[in-house]
Amino acid sequence: MQHVIFGLTTGGVLAAATVGFALIRQTENILHIAHGQMLALGAFLSVILITDAGLNVFAAGVVSMLVMGVLGVALGIVVFKPVMDEGGNVLLFTSIGLAFVIYGAIIAIFGTVLRPVPVGFGSRIEFSVPEFVLVLVLAAALAALVGWLLASRARRAEHREVASRGAELWAARGTGAALALAAAAAAVVFVLATQTDGFGAQHNALDIATGELVMILLSLGAVLGLQSFLSLTRMGRWLRAAASNPALAAVRGVPVRVVSSVVWFIGSALAAMAGVMIAVRRGGVTTPLGWENILVILSAAVLGGTGSIMGVMAAAVLLGMAMDVSALWIPTAYRLVVAFGALILVLLVRPEGLFSTRRRAEQAA
Repeated sequence: MQHVIFGLTTGGVLAAATVGFALIRQTENILHIAHGQMLALGAFLSVILITDAGLNVFAAGVVSMLVMGVLGVALGIVVFKPVMDEGGNVLLFTSIGLAFVIYGAIIAIFGTVLRPVPVGFGSRIEFSVPEFVLVLVLAAALAALVGWLLASRARRAEHREVASRGAELWAARGTGAALALAAAAAAVVFVLATQTDGFGAQHNALDIATGELVMILLSLGAVLGLQSFLSLTRMGRWLRAAASNPALAAVRGVPVRVVSSVVWFIGSALAAMAGVMIAVRRGGVTTPLGWENILVILSAAVLGGTGSIMGVMAAAVLLGMAMDVSALWIPTAYRLVVAFGALILVLLVRPEGLFSTRRRAEQAA
């Protein structure tokens, strides 16, 4: 049962990184492979700020997010804007080349040795299995309720006049399915955990560190905050309009260049946030961090599909749980095998992703 808690922490961190990746992919039409290296660079920067500048982990995280957000905007303007009209293949290989450039810069600046993070996880909170299942179901219900409210608000917003039905792709329509999956997972966890041959004998000895709980809450807050930003603000409506039809949005007065800069800032800042949390959770950071995580981020983004921020978050959490719970039966070295196995299975059954709204949008059109 403890592996489920580990999986929730992994899924929360993965959700923050994947949502940023999906935002850039949906809005800028770029499969941003360098996103993993932005994550790693943000992690290294936070470690330096903690160890050398003496900042606490929260201040270091905020500074790292701001710096990486500005760097993301600069890279979007300098690197990607000149080739934006050259097609998807050129953009993909540009991102791959940028990933290698950032990777080389990380090695040149920080070296290849492990950089430890002197940050503790705090005290541990103990609770019983029924309490854990209750909290899990309530959290899923709350996320679904918030997503439904935001989706209802978005449908009434003025962005319909700007970009027609296509802009609704950013509404939180995947939350109903996400709630059903989360509730089903909670029920399965409860049944397994209460069996004598389930996850273990000490069913009433579950615990979570304060730091792990903070990571989960920060990730959830970041995703819900982004969903609120997209649904309730003028910039969010502009962003969804530009993602749906940039040419029409520009004609109707949407500042597409400003929107693009905002997207790069948010996506890169979320990557840095995930990098900081991964560094703290591992107790250090090494140079392969970016390459290790971009594969999992890509898997989670494909699993979630396009059109729902909440759907991408749900897919990332489910994937994180699958990777950590699988450690009960297979060696942890095969966690990536589990991720790609889930990816292949979903591609065979539902190629557009678990929570994609593209098919419904096409049918409605």
